[in-house]
Amino acid sequence: MKKTRFLKLLSERISGEISEQDNRILEEAAMANSRFAEHLKHFDEFCATKDLAQPDGEKLKNIWSRINHQGETTPNHFDYSSARSKGRFFEMKLIRVAATLLLLFCSALLTYFLVNRNKEHYYFATAGQEKMFKMLDDGTRIWLNRSSSIRYNSDFGKNKREIFLQGEAYFDVVKNSTVPLLIHAGRLDIEVKGTAFNINAYPKNRNVSVALIRGLIQVSDRLDRKQMLMLHPNQKISLPTSETKTEMKSFLVKFIPSAVLSLEINWMRDTLRFKEEKLKDLSIRMEKKYDLKIEIKSKTLQEKHFSGVFTDESIQQAIEALKLAYPFTYSISNRLVVIRD
Repeated sequence: MKKTRFLKLLSERISGEISEQDNRILEEAAMANSRFAEHLKHFDEFCATKDLAQPDGEKLKNIWSRINHQGETTPNHFDYSSARSKGRFFEMKLIRVAATLLLLFCSALLTYFLVNRNKEHYYFATAGQEKMFKMLDDGTRIWLNRSSSIRYNSDFGKNKREIFLQGEAYFDVVKNSTVPLLIHAGRLDIEVKGTAFNINAYPKNRNVSVALIRGLIQVSDRLDRKQMLMLHPNQKISLPTSETKTEMKSFLVKFIPSAVLSLEINWMRDTLRFKEEKLKDLSIRMEKKYDLKIEIKSKTLQEKHFSGVFTDESIQQAIEALKLAYPFTYSISNRLVVIRD
């Protein structure tokens, strides 16, 4: 049954004008559609709380009494049967008005749910006083500097990759030519297909900047679409943070030597130093650094001591380095590392 047909029958039921056959059709539709059933239940509960019975003579007297108190003139003699008929007509008119209002409310409610059902849902990641590492579902790795945050779509990597950045972050993006990554930072829109770069877009900064490490990205100004360029490795682009048109300028592009660029992104090097540390304790720090879960199946391994330094190593490189100190087997799957003898 279509929604309009259901709502029409529902309004007739509330007003008491529904036929027995249409009432049966309405209830059958509610049995077949859970959403219809919920609406029918709510309306029945609403009607149950209202006194919709035909007014008796005593009720009519009270109604006339209230009208007199409001300054209305009441005839000394009147035909109760006529008044009863008028009262019934007035009450049915009120019921129809109420039904119309409820119908409009229901339609608005249904429209709201239909509109919002298709709205994009986002996840958030926020770094407070400590830097944060985040790996997204497609394998893209993100290092968030302090007081920075990102917002990204819930089905990231499937049909869409979109990130909103506030603050500073280093991105190591997994290549996907069919689903490019879109990053919004300050007034800049950045399209990426697979590369590594740093974005500094703290609101307090005078400029928002992007420094490219490797790959190729397209940068455009959201306030002036004519400003667009391709950024190459060892290039850094800057643009005023302010959205005031009088302060709008052309992109400022600089070439940065690799050594200098390395210093600029030094903040994201979350160095993990450990000396004679038990693996069960070290694994907790590694879980935080690599944003995954580590399970050690051997109690003997849990008590083994390791020393070393991890900076830019991937989780696999880090595990392989630990294996050099003490042999063991491991598996990595869906951000879960399992270590065994």
